[in-house]
Amino acid sequence: MSKKIIIGNIFDGGGEFEQGFQESIKNLGGFSREPIEKFYSEYFIKLKLYPYKVSIENIKIKFENKEFEANIYAKIFPYGAIIISAEIDVELNSFEELFNIFWMKDICLESNTCELREYFKCKFDYILEKLKNDIKIDYKSPEFIDEYRIIVDDNDMDNEDVMSLLMNDIKKCTNKDLENAIFFPDLGYLEGEKVVVTPKNAYIRYNKSEVDVILSLVELGYTQVYELKVYDYLLDNFIETLYNEVENYKFKNSLIAPSIFSKKYTRLIKNAVSLLELRVDIVDLIRDISNALKVTEDVYYSYFYSKVIEKVKFNQWYENINIKLEEIEKFNALLREEGDVVRSAKLEFWIILLFVIEIVLAFDFLNPFTYTVVQQFLENIKNLF
Repeated sequence: MSKKIIIGNIFDGGGEFEQGFQESIKNLGGFSREPIEKFYSEYFIKLKLYPYKVSIENIKIKFENKEFEANIYAKIFPYGAIIISAEIDVELNSFEELFNIFWMKDICLESNTCELREYFKCKFDYILEKLKNDIKIDYKSPEFIDEYRIIVDDNDMDNEDVMSLLMNDIKKCTNKDLENAIFFPDLGYLEGEKVVVTPKNAYIRYNKSEVDVILSLVELGYTQVYELKVYDYLLDNFIETLYNEVENYKFKNSLIAPSIFSKKYTRLIKNAVSLLELRVDIVDLIRDISNALKVTEDVYYSYFYSKVIEKVKFNQWYENINIKLEEIEKFNALLREEGDVVRSAKLEFWIILLFVIEIVLAFDFLNPFTYTVVQQFLENIKNLF
C-alpha cells in the first residue's frame, strides 16, 4: 500500500512581501518555483500571485515502530500566506496503519518528540525571521492557523474508506455521509482517477503527470479560504476599533462646537480612511483569487478549481466578508456626510471668529487688557486641535 501523505499548516506573515523577495527565498534552502506555465494563467503570473516552494529539510519520522522519510517544504505566497508542510512517503500493510499515521498529532524525530504544530510553527518563525526585511508588516498576524491533510494514492481506495479517512472516523461511513461528500471521478482524463475534497482534507488518485497540478490547486483553495479568514479577522478588529472611537466621540448639535476640532474627531476620520483602504485591498484580492479563470486559463483546471473552492466553503466566508464590507460602506457614507457638515461648520466658525477679532481690535487696539484677552482666546482655540 504505497501512499504519499501531506500534512500542512497555513500561517499568515502579517503583510505582503516586497518586490524582489524571491532573492531572499533562495537563501532559505532548495528553492523552486512551481511549474506556473503548466496551469497558472498569464494574468495570475503577471500579478505574481503564485507561490514559491522551498525545501527546508529532510527528516526521519518514527511512528509505531516504523521509520519514514519526510520532506519539509514551505510554500510562500506574495500576499503573506505561508504553508509549512510535511510530505511523507509510506508503505503500509493495512488501512488502520494508514489511518493512524494520517491523523498523527506528534512527530517523533531522532532526538526528541514534539507536537506537529509546534514543529511547523518553529519552521514558520524561522522563515519569517529570514524574510523580515522583505515583508511589509501591515497588521498583527492572527494567532490561528489552518491545518489540512491530503493523501495521494497510487491505488484506488473504495469510497467508504476514503470518507472514513478524511472524516477521522475509523468506522464505516453511512450513506448520508457519502451523499454529503463531493466526489470528482468524472473530472479525470483516465479511468480510475478520483479526487475527494472536504473543507479540511483531500484524497487524490491521479495520473503521475498531472497529480502535482491537482495537488497545487487543492492547496491553493485551502490557502485562499485561510486568507479570507484572516481578512474577516482584520475587519472585525478594525470595525471594533472604529466603533469604539465613535462611542467615545460625542457629536454636538452646535455647528461651531469645539468637538469638531478635537483630536478624537481627527483620529476617527483617520481610522475610517484606513478601514476604507483595507476594504479596497480586500475586494481587489478577493476578486483575483475567487475567479477561477484568473487563476488558470485551462478549461479543465478552471472547472476543477471552481469546484474545490466551492467545497472548502470559500463562498460562505466570502459572503460573510461582503456583509461586513457593506457595513463599512454605509458607515463611511455617514462619516462623509458628517465631514461635509464639519467642513461647513469650521468655515463658519473661522469667519465669525475673524469678524469678532476685527471688531474688537478696531475699537480697542491699543488696550493691553483687550490684547491679552484676545491672545488668550486665540491660544484656547489653538489648544482645541
